[in-house]
Amino acid sequence: MHSENIAHALFTCPLISDVWFASHLGIRFQNWPDRFSCYDVFSHLFSSFPSKSDFLSCFSSVASIAYCIWLNRNDVVFNNKKLKLSCQEILLCAQSFLLPQLPSSSPIPSSPISIPKVLKSNIFLMISDGSFDLASFSAGVGFVYGRYPYFPSFAGSNRPFAISAKEAKGIIFSQRLKCALDEGVSNIVVMSDCQVWVNKLNRCEANFAWQILKACIYSSLFVSLCMSLENLFTVLTS
Repeated sequence: MHSENIAHALFTCPLISDVWFASHLGIRFQNWPDRFSCYDVFSHLFSSFPSKSDFLSCFSSVASIAYCIWLNRNDVVFNNKKLKLSCQEILLCAQSFLLPQLPSSSPIPSSPISIPKVLKSNIFLMISDGSFDLASFSAGVGFVYGRYPYFPSFAGSNRPFAISAKEAKGIIFSQRLKCALDEGVSNIVVMSDCQVWVNKLNRCEANFAWQILKACIYSSLFVSLCMSLENLFTVLTS
């Protein structure tokens, strides 16, 4: 398994460099140090703008592209497919959801995303999404996990031996649950678009509490990005 920090997953992974190139923001993350944080990225961007209002505009663009990378992570990373939405559509959608106070002169091209309520503290949060390529008969999984409110702390990708995306997600679920139990976590939140595994977890009779959110993986990832990026923007502009 290949583990990576969240900054690498969103910015410097070579497999998503084309996404940033297509953003027309003039942002290049190639050859950045292997170990840095999202805070380092935004601090660097913040120092490049003469005013906070200019940075705010760039921030909404960067955040929206990060959201789009997660939205299309399996297709972009595992299957080398192009993004499903145009850059302009991505910017409009994410600007509306992430920074609703900013005016928008163009209509939002997609329906609003259903966002779950903010989670309670001291919870182990696990999010995963999987894809399966019939041509190569191989599965791929992208996942993030960690303790809320410090989530996301880890992100990664894996190509498990599986015959379907559902089985691949099941492998990731079992691995992350073992990690949580080893840490003595009593509350575990699982976010997934795989209804089969959500149903199985609902029927689980274990000695720890379950909180099952039947939310689409795209909504779940957007929640984590909103929380992380909005907090980061507050720190940088305070």
